[in-house]
Amino acid sequence: MRKFEKTVAAWGIRHSRTLGLEAGRIEARSIWNPGGFVNLSFLLTDGNRRFHVKLAPADHADSLRRWAAVGDFLAREYAAPRIVDTISQEMIPGYPFGLVTEYVDGRPMADAPDAERIVPEVMRTISRLHRDRRIAGLVGRRAGADRPRGRTYAEAFMDMYISRFEEDLETVLEGRALLGFVAREAFEWFRGEIERLREAAERSPLFAGQARDVAHQDLNWHNVLTDGSGGFWIIDWDDLTADGDAAADYSVFLWPLRHTPSWPALRETAAALAGGETAERMRLYERANLFDEVIDSLADYVEAERAPDFREAAQSRARAVHERAYPLYRQWYG
Repeated sequence: MRKFEKTVAAWGIRHSRTLGLEAGRIEARSIWNPGGFVNLSFLLTDGNRRFHVKLAPADHADSLRRWAAVGDFLAREYAAPRIVDTISQEMIPGYPFGLVTEYVDGRPMADAPDAERIVPEVMRTISRLHRDRRIAGLVGRRAGADRPRGRTYAEAFMDMYISRFEEDLETVLEGRALLGFVAREAFEWFRGEIERLREAAERSPLFAGQARDVAHQDLNWHNVLTDGSGGFWIIDWDDLTADGDAAADYSVFLWPLRHTPSWPALRETAAALAGGETAERMRLYERANLFDEVIDSLADYVEAERAPDFREAAQSRARAVHERAYPLYRQWYG
């Protein structure tokens, strides 16, 4: 990672005039993303101005390009950080595309003592996003030409969760030797639960309709930052889609509040903003959210072996998340 930091700093020096940085004082520092290890993130600074450099591997590059296509609009209307440059040459092997955005000096809701203060306004903001046909026209469907008819809500659920769970399970099984704290019989149960979630979406009439919501699709509390005075930013727009499900955004965003007194009222607010069927679909997404904590945490534990700078902290966090979520999931869903 230190070698990559030098590479990013060298890129910053070459582009210092464009970025308004003092070339002789530029440095880059890697940023640990609690959500995983797919992209590479760096803080680029001259001690005064700061930027976030995000690099994507080839199979995720289109996600960043999609964000870049609507970046100005998102910054103006939806509290996204402003994109100041794109990187179209491979500065780090295997990462052919990147974005340079303003570095947001905010605190993740996950760590903010006053996080609930901004929940209503964030919900209103994403409600506007879900219905924004201007963005829908610019972004298009994630499904692409292979699904010219668009996605059903069931297919949106599969693409957001089931495909990821299958990838996570593959990672978990490959790194099974590292997971001595996981019971042997749990691995087969993981496989079975993925199929049960798939069948629940496929069989439900609530998921049969066409998915036409403009959705962020990763609205966890690490991706919403607060300024401490009622303002906020929404970051990491990589998964933005025009054929998503509002239920996904509401369920992920409200999930940290599931054990609080405000939970019932917030779910009612989501129903009022998005409609009763959306609120009903949230129930399956809430189940998937908890299963995500069960299995994605194990995949993160395995993948952390490749990131020695962050391994200890990442594996400690991942194990704690899994050991909290797994018994709770079995208690709630069997």
